[in-house]
Amino acid sequence: MTLILSNEDVERVLTMQDSLKAMEITFTDYAAAKAVNRPRSHTYTPLDEDGKFYCFKSMDGAVARLGVHALRVTSDILADTVVQGTKRFEMLGLGAGKKRLGLVLLFSLRSADLLAIMQDDYLQRMRVGATSGLAAKSLSREDSQIVGMFGTGWQAGAQIMALCAVRNIKL
Repeated sequence: MTLILSNEDVERVLTMQDSLKAMEITFTDYAAAKAVNRPRSHTYTPLDEDGKFYCFKSMDGAVARLGVHALRVTSDILADTVVQGTKRFEMLGLGAGKKRLGLVLLFSLRSADLLAIMQDDYLQRMRVGATSGLAAKSLSREDSQIVGMFGTGWQAGAQIMALCAVRNIKL
């Protein structure tokens, strides 16, 4: 049976401690050539509307110890914009509910079954936060208590959660 999990479902069960543990296993195994990773690829299709593009993004990887292979895909509409003199792509969130679409498909390495289909907004936020937390754990002094951050976007909250989980950060 395949689980289908919304962002809200994932948020109810996934903690930062779980995220840190899973990412630490993944990075340790990747360094020992016991996990694999295909870097993210982007496919941009120009639309005939004011510098808009359709963007399909995918990335995948497997961790033998955990017995899973994950495929992450996103489907976005982007617009070419200029912000403070710098050209960049902005996600427009034109999908259902004015959101972007991102999914993670989780497969069993043992049976090849599709185990789960999960929306990826919260999962992605926690993955990125946990990655920063592990970097801080490895690279900062154990008695570090002060954090400086540039940017305060949606992912910043998970960054702080992860840093607080690995260091005694003063809030």
